[in-house]
Amino acid sequence: MLRAVERFFQQHPRLTVSLLKKHHHTRLIQSFQRQKAVRIARLAATRVPAYQAFLEEHGFPVARAKRLTWHDWEHLPIMDKASYIRAYPLEHRCLDGRLPREGKIDESGGSSGRPTEWVHSLAEEERLLATVGLYREIWWPEADRIILVNALSCGPWSGGVTLTILLHHDMLVKTIGTDMQGVLRTLEQFGTRYQYIIVGYPLFLADLLDQPFPWKDYQIDFLTGGDPHSLAFQERVEKKTGGRLISAYGNSDIDVGIAIETPLTQALRKALREEKALREALSWYGEVPMLFQYDAFSILIEQEGHELVMTHLDPSKAQPAVRYNMHDEGKVISYPEMLRIVREHAPSLLSLFETAHLKLPFMTIDGRSDGTISLDGANVHPSELEDILFSEKRVNRFKLVRREKPPYFVILVELTPKAKPSERLARQLERKVQRELVRRNHDYAESLTANPHVAPRVVLIPHGSKAFRVEGRKYKWIIRDEHLKAYGIRIKP
Repeated sequence: MLRAVERFFQQHPRLTVSLLKKHHHTRLIQSFQRQKAVRIARLAATRVPAYQAFLEEHGFPVARAKRLTWHDWEHLPIMDKASYIRAYPLEHRCLDGRLPREGKIDESGGSSGRPTEWVHSLAEEERLLATVGLYREIWWPEADRIILVNALSCGPWSGGVTLTILLHHDMLVKTIGTDMQGVLRTLEQFGTRYQYIIVGYPLFLADLLDQPFPWKDYQIDFLTGGDPHSLAFQERVEKKTGGRLISAYGNSDIDVGIAIETPLTQALRKALREEKALREALSWYGEVPMLFQYDAFSILIEQEGHELVMTHLDPSKAQPAVRYNMHDEGKVISYPEMLRIVREHAPSLLSLFETAHLKLPFMTIDGRSDGTISLDGANVHPSELEDILFSEKRVNRFKLVRREKPPYFVILVELTPKAKPSERLARQLERKVQRELVRRNHDYAESLTANPHVAPRVVLIPHGSKAFRVEGRKYKWIIRDEHLKAYGIRIKP
């Protein structure tokens, strides 16, 4: 029965979307997820040597896991990169202790500087294709002349190569990589007759939109991920191009395309700026989180404290992951629960649900754990600073400095190409950051009162500094104090 339901959703994305717009099917989805998750855990306990060792090390008998029921699910140990990925050899984490015969190998960087390898079997593509088909039906149901321009880094990382492999089944794909002029030449070459989707990380797209180009003559949507983007950036894209900016959530550890923004989540997210009570209900920190709906037929997402724990439900995965913690902070909310929250905290927004929308569960993302700095117990996220800093047109991007001596809260700001550093601009940005953070972040306001050394210090950096070089990987918000010397940057006491 499970396999029949799954096969139906894989083969009929348009009908699936139609059904999910009419009914929320919450009980069916939960039952499906739980049965699939239990089967994945049993599979891993039977055929994955590393998972067997992991269970024993954490006091959960392998024999018990092989006959697991949902009643025991919450007793399964939670894994993460440190406790599982780095603790066991790659082959031992694969089914039957060996690499698949066919598939691909991805790579992700890490704080250790040594990349992590991720293996995917060829059979995994079937489930991903179904998810991609679902997402296309959400955003481009009528478009039949789509050219997708893949401007993600296309080395051994999961996003760029996987995107091309999957999407060429469904549309025309041109893989360019992070070549802005290549993107523009492609648009000029094929002209204005097509629906374009340009895929890139937020900072690449920001630089791309600074190029002189008749954006509004084209039908262009932008698909992004990897890092959260601010509402200010989204509105900038919409105003400049007339197109849409859509964010997807995924990772090398679990899979690409786990979740995506939908028209409903985007409408809700934009409303959060003015709806404080709803914002506080959806975010752990009272900020505007990223807000997604996810393919609940492919993944089980649990909320463990402030963090999200994931189990992929595809039995063909070469590396099964059972209760894997990415250390992304967020919340999981069913469709009926979201309706209840909106009804309680922002009833005027209930009209958003009257339009036909996918009745799939929601997930919020407050931020990635390595993008947070702690200032005397107050957490400050890069997403809190985006709207503040990017409202200044001379700001290109920024990084936070992790320091253990005052000033503690240092923000490196890279200026746009024609802008020049000045003390006046630096002080102006410091005042703005402090004023807005005190207003928005109660914990920061208290920390600032107790310790004046957590006041913001802005250091302006001319455009092009190596400190901001992305090097084809995901943008890192944090730079360590001890690394500044190599870039010729000095922080005055």
